[in-house]
Amino acid sequence: MSTIGAVHIPIGDHKDDTTRVLLSDVGPFTTGTGCSELPVLKLGIDRAIAAVRDQSVKTVLVLGSGDAQWFGKSTAEFGNDAGLAVSRARCVVGWLVQELAMRGLRVDFSIGVQDAVDRSASARQRGSPDDRRVQVFSIRKPSLGSAK
Repeated sequence: MSTIGAVHIPIGDHKDDTTRVLLSDVGPFTTGTGCSELPVLKLGIDRAIAAVRDQSVKTVLVLGSGDAQWFGKSTAEFGNDAGLAVSRARCVVGWLVQELAMRGLRVDFSIGVQDAVDRSASARQRGSPDDRRVQVFSIRKPSLGSAK
């Protein structure tokens, strides 16, 4: 699992440095499932909502992922692992938009996907719960006039 903390990500020629901070890990999702209302997912959503509220977050990046397990007939509706990862990210964004709106909060969202981290033989055979998740990050650009 990832540790919640700041990650400095240089963009382009380093003139526009951006920091992304992990707000919450949402998961693990059930194998082959794109959206669900499992209690473990709700816990991750609640952590993300609290962080957005408490940190006055304005921009959020939501990265969906899937595990390295072979894609069978039961998951054919998603097309491939990237499709499943996008479905998970969209599920989380929908949930966040609804919950944040009820609290009078509005943020901008971007959605992306990331590959499975665990590519071991056992993960390809049985999957890895650590990879069946969605990560929610705040995106912060440095303010004008900030010292480098």
